[in-house]
Parts: sequence; C-alpha cells; structure tokens
Amino acid sequence: MKKLFVLQILVLLILSGCASFKWTENPTEPKKPVEKEDVYVQDAVLKPERLESYNQNKGCISISTETAGSEVYLNSNYQGQTPIEIKNLMPGIYILQFKTYSDNEKVNIRKYMIEVESDRKQFYYLNNSKLSGK
Repeated sequence: MKKLFVLQILVLLILSGCASFKWTENPTEPKKPVEKEDVYVQDAVLKPERLESYNQNKGCISISTETAGSEVYLNSNYQGQTPIEIKNLMPGIYILQFKTYSDNEKVNIRKYMIEVESDRKQFYYLNNSKLSGK
C-alpha cells in the first residue's frame, strides 16, 4: 500500500512537471528578453494635495500622475490607469500601488500607505520622481 502511494505521488510530480514544459518548433529561435522588475517601496504615508467634501459617509480618492497611464492598485486590486477616481471607499488605511513601465522594459512599482477619510474626496498627484523612485 505504501509503495502504491509513493508511486502515485511520483507520477503526479512527473506529470505536473511535463505540463509546464513548453515545446518550441525551432530550438534555435532566440529567446525574448525577460521583463526586468525593479520594486521600490515607500514607507511614508502619502498625504493628499487637497481635500473636498464628499457627502456619502464614505471616502473618494482622485489620483493623477505627471505621465498619464500608470497602473493603479488599491490593496493589490487593480483599479485602472491614471488619471482615475475611486469612489465609495470605506474609511481606513489602504496600500496604494503604482506600476509604471519605462522605455528599457523595466517595471517600476511604488507603494504608499494612505488613509481614506469619511465624507472627504482626497486628491493625490505624483510626479515622475515619486513614481520611479529616483
């Protein structure tokens, strides 16, 4: 019984390894460059540029960047690209993440902590230096 169990495990391991193997028709075909990823984490809390009233017992954030098109994630959930407005947020602490792509195929990721307030629309603006970490 023990040998059968071990044999089943080995077969599963072999099959799972084969499933991820990628066959190519031309083995001399050059490989595409792998996208490099540079991750920068900002520990500071990002403060809004300005505030407006927002009468819904929830919060709203409006985000724009110097170069439009940065991907925006809120608590690791994709929200869209800048400029963007995210409405009906429960008050609390969120991780706001920006992903930008540079010309040399690098991905720059910046993370900031924000505090969403009730009944407030908060405006955030990030210039390129805040997005690239330079």
